[in-house]
Amino acid sequence: MTPLPVPSAGAARLALIVLALLGLFLAPLFTPPSAINGDTSWLIHVVERLMAGGRAYVDVIETNPPMAFLIYWPAVAAARSAGLSPELAVMVFTGAIAAASILLTLGIARRLLGMAPIGLAVFGTALFVAFVLLPSRSFTQREHLALMLLLPAVMTLAARSTAGAPGLAIALSVGVSAGLGACIKPHFVLVVALPAATAALVRRDWRILGAPEALTAGGIFIAYAAYWFLGYPEFFGTPLFLVQNTYRLYAYRPFEYFQDAPAVVFLFAVAIALVLSAVLKGYGAILTLSAAMAAFALAFVEQGKGFAYHLYPVAAAGLVLAAFAIASGLPERDGRLPPLRGLIFLIAAGFAAALSGNYSAQYPDSRGLKQALLAEKPKPSLIIMSFDIAVNFPLSREIGATWASRLQSIWISNSGYTAIARGQTAEQAARTERAIQIERDWLAEDIRLNRPDILVFDHPMTLDRMRVADGFREAFDGAYGPAGTAQDGRFLIFRRTAP
Repeated sequence: MTPLPVPSAGAARLALIVLALLGLFLAPLFTPPSAINGDTSWLIHVVERLMAGGRAYVDVIETNPPMAFLIYWPAVAAARSAGLSPELAVMVFTGAIAAASILLTLGIARRLLGMAPIGLAVFGTALFVAFVLLPSRSFTQREHLALMLLLPAVMTLAARSTAGAPGLAIALSVGVSAGLGACIKPHFVLVVALPAATAALVRRDWRILGAPEALTAGGIFIAYAAYWFLGYPEFFGTPLFLVQNTYRLYAYRPFEYFQDAPAVVFLFAVAIALVLSAVLKGYGAILTLSAAMAAFALAFVEQGKGFAYHLYPVAAAGLVLAAFAIASGLPERDGRLPPLRGLIFLIAAGFAAALSGNYSAQYPDSRGLKQALLAEKPKPSLIIMSFDIAVNFPLSREIGATWASRLQSIWISNSGYTAIARGQTAEQAARTERAIQIERDWLAEDIRLNRPDILVFDHPMTLDRMRVADGFREAFDGAYGPAGTAQDGRFLIFRRTAP
């Protein structure tokens, strides 16, 4: 048996840095639910509603395919069995995926790509930064989970591009992981397909397209698609109509990407990919990893929102790519990190941290609304009608409120009014107005049937727009009276005054 290599002094120092950073990760596990981002908080709520007997896309309206909430189901179920907070369980669940993905990816880099110990230390540090520190409030977000689940399979395809081949057990394991990652959003099928095609092109061996990891991932996605179509036909009715006629119309135009910070990150990651692919050895593996980054970039552009969490996999994949290229060139026995490569690595990591901090700073501050609601009534039943989906969740869960609506927010009106303002044909405008009316009708019915203790309107304009509909006025007028405002008058708070 070949003895394991003795870690160098440089590798040992980097290992200590990783352990120190690990401490930063452990702290959020014991923070309140506000550590969870708005989308994840809502999807936890969706799972709980379904566990209580609700029907997806009917009793609780979600506009994403079912894997959006199914991916959190195991953690929420485990939390319920153990009597723990589901937020804590999801954080631990995500941390476990991060640890497994890092260890598996490093194992592939060592065994199949021959990466030296010092290279593994550099690459492992970058993976830790990309998976644990860079996500910031996107930690536990679907894009975060998808990247971690997909990367090991991309690494095996990178190994195949250089004549390395994993054992069948590893190939099947990473294939299952990648299949689940691709199911999170259909766009992410490209994160397996493009690297597989790139590896096949580099090796001039099209059998790579039929590699066990690629076939396993594809088989899982096809099975999931069948389950989605057959098990959730309601998705293809009203929810899909709403998405097509509001949310999908509210998307970036091409020039708008260059007016937003995410465009800078996108260009930065692409530039790194091109430069490293051109000047460093092991170009086949680097090109394969670049294809994964390009696939995430295509998903970012296709979604057309410029959201930081949509961009996260692109920036993280760029950081991982840079670290891989640097680590692959490090010698087996020299424990020193060459200054130029170290500088590139630090710049990439620093840029990633800057993006993370920027996203945290932009997260909505609803502390004033939280205090006003707690002063009005502890643990109320509640509906907040806000354009910003990150206001309602996790705020409602944080104060122990009962969410009294099937909707997360008034995202339909937000997207619809924006799309109309941009200009539509008469036919399309009519369809968009119909979608907005459906949202008003649902809210009116939720208010009439559930009679929440408190209603909150984000901006007086929201109240005016809601009261345009006869059904909403009938449910609201005479049953609710003003209870004050919050955050300099932005939020209008109404309490129930009639049974």
